[in-house]
This record gives sequence, C-alpha cells and structure tokens, in this order.
Amino acid sequence: MYLWRAVDDEVEVLDIAMQKGRAHKAALALLKRLLRNQPMEPEPIVTDSLASSRSALRQLELEHLHRPGRLREASRAAAIA
Repeated sequence: MYLWRAVDDEVEVLDIAMQKGRAHKAALALLKRLLRNQPMEPEPIVTDSLASSRSALRQLELEHLHRPGRLREASRAAAIA
C-alpha cells in the first residue's frame, strides 16, 4: 500500500489517499479528486519524480504546471505530492 498526500504551499493537507499502486491510474485518480475539490486551479504542481505523476498531468493537460520536486520539496507541494 502507498500513501499519497497532497499539501498546499502552507503545508495544509488537501487530501490523503491509500492506494495499492503508484501507477498512472492511481496518480490520475488522486489528481482528478484534488482538482474537483479545490475552488481554483493550482499554480505550480510539485510532485516527486514518478513517471506516473507526469503521465497523469499530461492526460489532464496540466503538464505546463508541473515542476518535479527535488529531495523533500515535493512534500511541500503547491498542489500534490
């Protein structure tokens, strides 16, 4: 099981999800839920360097907002981790 956590730029938790995998399908489900529950579109989206995050953002046409995090930067993401 994997814990997915999304936090804003003030480190407030936006969403937490437990999922069996870290594949494209899991990343896409979390991103869709986050975007549906937030009143505004995120500015930068900082994630870890998993390919599943990049492919999910590409499918949602938000790749232009993606910024891969370095070291622990993804845990202080503007939208997801």
